[in-house]
Amino acid sequence: MGRSIRRQCRVGLLCSLLAASAAAAGGCAGPREVGFNANDPGAKLAAIIQAGREKDREAIPHLIEQLESDDQAVRMYAILALERITGTRKGYRYYAPPAERKNAVRRWVQAYREGQPDDDENAATAEREDAPSTPNASATQSDPPPEPQPPRAER
Repeated sequence: MGRSIRRQCRVGLLCSLLAASAAAAGGCAGPREVGFNANDPGAKLAAIIQAGREKDREAIPHLIEQLESDDQAVRMYAILALERITGTRKGYRYYAPPAERKNAVRRWVQAYREGQPDDDENAATAEREDAPSTPNASATQSDPPPEPQPPRAER
């Protein structure tokens, strides 16, 4: 029984030391900046994800800005948030070549300025215009392979 008490004391002391060191480390680092302009990618992603989760329409211009980020993860989460808020991607693909992304960002900016970020009327046409000219090249980039069809029964 004496061993059990000593062990509990050691565990309690260890937990106390860990909590104290965590509190001290947090105090030295200062407050963590959170938002679209944060230097910390995790803080920036948190703001983007929160905007999408809450369908925050006021965040749309900030999300459009993030589509031009050098960070592929930031671009991906920004377009997912925009799609969740507006229901469209306007032909934007976060992994596309820079020229293609730039054209899609222009469409986003124009639609936002016109007050129609939800209007997806021209998105399908824009996707075709931005797609590579090589036959089936776009299928290898974003479309899953077609599912195999079961053999037909002969009669």
